[in-house]
Amino acid sequence: MKKLMKIAPIMAAVMFTGCASITDRGIAYMPDQSKAYNIAYSGGLVQGIKDTEIPKGESQALSKALTSTGYVGVNFFNPQLGMSNWAIGGLSVMDAFLKPDTHSERNSLMAWMPMELASNKKEAQAVFLDNVKVATMKALDELDIKNYSPYETDGYVSILIVDNRWGCLDYEASKKSDLEMCRVKIDIFEPHKSKAPDFISQKNEDAWRFGASAKYDYNRIHLDIDKKLGVPTDEIYQQISKNLPSWAYLYVAPRRIKTDGKADYTFPYILNKGELNLFVTENK
Repeated sequence: MKKLMKIAPIMAAVMFTGCASITDRGIAYMPDQSKAYNIAYSGGLVQGIKDTEIPKGESQALSKALTSTGYVGVNFFNPQLGMSNWAIGGLSVMDAFLKPDTHSERNSLMAWMPMELASNKKEAQAVFLDNVKVATMKALDELDIKNYSPYETDGYVSILIVDNRWGCLDYEASKKSDLEMCRVKIDIFEPHKSKAPDFISQKNEDAWRFGASAKYDYNRIHLDIDKKLGVPTDEIYQQISKNLPSWAYLYVAPRRIKTDGKADYTFPYILNKGELNLFVTENK
């Protein structure tokens, strides 16, 4: 399938000062950190999350390289790709600091839903779950991936994928094979009332905050698919993101998704409306 990656602006435009803390009052924007870092921190992802600093003015070169190569495996470090020397050594730091960790190693979903969409926590949970379910099924349809009526219970949805291109089997066929079925699993937990972060609204408005800091009960969209099947999960996540509301953000952990070339992405990023936000900052 055609690559869908599109690089979002890396440097944040909104400047704020003061210490950042995750509280019901919201947090102050950290101008020395990337927008991706600010989103992750506001959503409760703090363990193992870190920016990589690159020389000033190099973000366009990085964006161009990622757009053309998709940053597939170690091939990204090949000087023949037109990357400057800092990229070969600098971005390899991402592999070093992102060792498996409670927050950094897992795909997570964060959101700040407008208060007017629900009158209480339980209703907010149901509304957001429905948003994510609809966005996921629409994304699968747009990618011509067959999906079937979801199983749904309190805060949880499971959507079956059946596609012969990758060997994603239906229930009856899977019983006769060693391969597992392919599913999209969605977990949404009751939110907390908080202030919307500055990257969503500068009006100091209240929002229903769906965070991802808990050890087990964190919000997520999980593609339960055997890696051996080579399903391009990067495209699926990105298409889902395109269909999610603008106030929802997907954190994608390194080595947790596959490209259509069956290679792992080895760097983290955040998706918002299908656009990629990287954990990089430029030197002063």
